[in-house]
Amino acid sequence: MFVCAVGRWVATLVSVGLSITVLTRSPHRRLLIAAAYNIAIGGLHLCLAFAPAEASGKTNSRPQSWFYLVAIISSLISLPAVIFLFLFRGLSENEHGESADDDRAGMGISESVAIACGCTGIIILIWNLAQCYYMHELAFTDFPVGELQAGYAEVVQKFERGSRNFITTIM
Repeated sequence: MFVCAVGRWVATLVSVGLSITVLTRSPHRRLLIAAAYNIAIGGLHLCLAFAPAEASGKTNSRPQSWFYLVAIISSLISLPAVIFLFLFRGLSENEHGESADDDRAGMGISESVAIACGCTGIIILIWNLAQCYYMHELAFTDFPVGELQAGYAEVVQKFERGSRNFITTIM
């Protein structure tokens, strides 16, 4: 689950950077709205990267119930961001505000960046769905108490060994 969160976080950083590029280079209102929505969703995903997903208890390794809800909602609101970027990338508006597909001045770089941004949005969506899958598996798998205690002891031992190695490396 941690790998999914890190993958989503890295892809979100790329997506936000590309969306900012679209905002600075695109003269078309619909694409600007799609890029702004993508930045808002990216901000949510960046904040979720630091959300405390602690276990429900010492004998229950499952995340707390609110974390499931947040993961599902973030997946659902990521989908329109991707759709809007692909849908609005080729549309431009003439001086009357009407859609004119043949008026493509200034869309070369913006269209390419919008496609790249939409592709990173798909990657983010895949990471979200993978994280939801692993959380589902975690929620519906019964772990014996002995196995949980052994896993906890192993994690603590690795942490202590890693912190000692880190301290000796610094000094």
